[in-house]
Amino acid sequence: MSPARYLEENQIDDIEDDQEFMEAEYHAVRTYCEIHGYSLTDADMETVRARGLEESFENWKKNSV
Repeated sequence: MSPARYLEENQIDDIEDDQEFMEAEYHAVRTYCEIHGYSLTDADMETVRARGLEESFENWKKNSV
């Protein structure tokens, strides 16, 4: 499952409140990355970048060791 599909299944983009959306998106992407051991495909990383979470991804990955 791709991160885009994961976000879709969890209805993240349907959240109308901006703060709630940002928090849910952040936590959903982080959970996806954790589930996949931070070994993401280029396409997965494109989704992370498109969501503006590339720097967060690098921090999560660094701190997961």
